Amino acid sequence: MTFTLAVCSEMVYLDEPHVDRVKRIHDAGFAVEIWDWTAKDAAALAATGARFTSMTGYVSGDLTSPDGTAALLASAAESIEFARRIGSPALNLHGTGLGEGGLPLRPVEVVTGEMWLAALRTLEQVAELGQQHGMTFVLENLNTEVDHPGTPFARAADTLALVRAVGSPHCG
Repeated sequence: MTFTLAVCSEMVYLDEPHVDRVKRIHDAGFAVEIWDWTAKDAAALAATGARFTSMTGYVSGDLTSPDGTAALLASAAESIEFARRIGSPALNLHGTGLGEGGLPLRPVEVVTGEMWLAALRTLEQVAELGQQHGMTFVLENLNTEVDHPGTPFARAADTLALVRAVGSPHCG
C-alpha cells in the first residue's frame, strides 16, 4: 500500500496568495488539499501543475435535517465541476456545515437514532451522485475535543460505521 502526502493549502504560508501557496507545496513535492473552492480560480489552480488529492465537497447543509440535506446535496453537485477542473478525485463532507473558526453551524450534543438514519439516507444519495460523476465523497471525522465541538458523526468509529453502512466505493 502506498500513501500520498498532501498539505492543506489553507494552513501554510498564510502570508502569501493562495495560488502561490499551492505552487510552494507542489514544488516541495507534496500533493495539495483545498477547502472553500467558491473563492478560488480553478484554472489558476490547475495551471500550477499541482496534484490535488481532496477538496471540500459541499458549501452548505448537513446530513440530518430535511433542509440541510437538500442544501448539502445541491452544493455537493456544484462542487463536482470544480473538482473535475482541478483534478481532485475526493470531495470531503462533514456531519454539518462549518462556520467561522470551523465551528458547526448547527451544533449537536446528542446524535439521535433518527439523525443516524437521516445521515445514512443522505450519504446514500451522495454516493449515487459520486457514482454518476465518477467521484468519491469522503466523510471526514473532525476533532470535537479541540476545534470542532458539536460536530455530529465526528468520532472515527461513527464515521466508519456510516461509510460501511452506505457500502459504496463512492462514499469513503
